[in-house]
Amino acid sequence: MAGTRGSKLALIQCSTVVKALTSSIPDLEVEQMVIKTSGDSDQSTPIHEMEGEGAFEKELDAAVLNGQVDFAVHSMKDVPVLLPEGLIIAAVPERASRSDVIVSKGSLKLNELPAGAVIGTGSVLRHAELKLHKRDAMLKDIRGNVDTRLSKLDGGEYDAIIVASAALERMGLKDRIAETLNTSDFMPAAGQGAIALITRKDNSEVVAILRRINSEVSMTEALAERTAISVIGGGCKVPVGAIASVSGDMIEISCVVFSKYGDLIKRSARGSASAAESVAKSLGSEMLSAGAESMLKEWQASAGIRL
Repeated sequence: MAGTRGSKLALIQCSTVVKALTSSIPDLEVEQMVIKTSGDSDQSTPIHEMEGEGAFEKELDAAVLNGQVDFAVHSMKDVPVLLPEGLIIAAVPERASRSDVIVSKGSLKLNELPAGAVIGTGSVLRHAELKLHKRDAMLKDIRGNVDTRLSKLDGGEYDAIIVASAALERMGLKDRIAETLNTSDFMPAAGQGAIALITRKDNSEVVAILRRINSEVSMTEALAERTAISVIGGGCKVPVGAIASVSGDMIEISCVVFSKYGDLIKRSARGSASAAESVAKSLGSEMLSAGAESMLKEWQASAGIRL
């Protein structure tokens, strides 16, 4: 039994996973169970103001732990860096694009949007990046699944929105993309574009089944990104981005942290892919030494940031 959220994107991701599993093991039968999460129930509160971490995961993870489902299908970027005790990320299928994209009226690119254009994002990281690279825009919080956000854009509430390319690709909506933003200026959230399959550590049978569709490269990259931000102390409530790329037997990892005042710290590290965790930890430590810790404390002490 696979647990999933009920949004269109979540259902597509879960169906893709189920199809891959049954293709790998022809006599395998996998049912899907939709579980409503607190993040789905509350469509108005900004994510960074919601209490605790894992607004889109807590109920699913609880269902895994209590045996209601055998595993959960998550968007990796939404998974808190600290998993509940007893759970593991058993597999990461082949990753989609890590980039953010602009969807806009008239398919205008970011720099083509007029001064005062209203751009919607629910991410503090994207908000910080937009403030740096589109200073004349009016930034407005947006909540809801991808369909809801596109509907709000089409309804005139926004002139543009920024979303993950992977979401539109999986939903067959690539034609809505006005511009793919470069990851140097718009570094994505850790794990963006990846799907995490989470199950109990002690469920060796399910772990073995899920491993059948694991991509070692995607797993290495995503876990390296998560390791780096875990050292830094980041999460979805603070503007921290990370991206890792495996090429041959090497991995390169980059991180960025923004202050409340628009300053940023950005560093990269390169090393052996077989030592990706160590490379990521070293990068995280370097970011802290460069001042990332004080930047994050500014955010955590801010009104509305509830950890």
